[in-house]
Amino acid sequence: MSYSLAFSQAIAISLYITYKIEEQVYDFVPTHEIADFLGIAKPSVVKVVQSLTNAGLIETREGAKGGVRLTRNSQAINLLDIFNAIEQAKPLFRLNIHPTEPKIEALAARQRMVASLQRAETAMKQELQAVTLANLYSG
Repeated sequence: MSYSLAFSQAIAISLYITYKIEEQVYDFVPTHEIADFLGIAKPSVVKVVQSLTNAGLIETREGAKGGVRLTRNSQAINLLDIFNAIEQAKPLFRLNIHPTEPKIEALAARQRMVASLQRAETAMKQELQAVTLANLYSG
């Protein structure tokens, strides 16, 4: 199993918003501009924006000078925040393997496999937590 494309789109969208706000181009970045610049279909941008809004990472404003902006400083939003907004606690690995014969060896091997995959997912989440939008923006 892999995570959705929306996760990487959400990072790109958040980074674009960071750039436009930090450069003081906009107070609120228009969603059509985000879609055009990133080459993401507008309905996909809207869906990602809704997830980020629901998570409290961005806010929206309607009207001629409307669009989206971050609710916090780019140093206060990390990739794990974005990940959680999009993937909503879905596990990286599906562990639906259940040996039909409950032999001790098979059960022990499954437990080791589960522990290894859980460590890998934990390490990935720790890395995502260590990287903020500001880190990505400033290089």
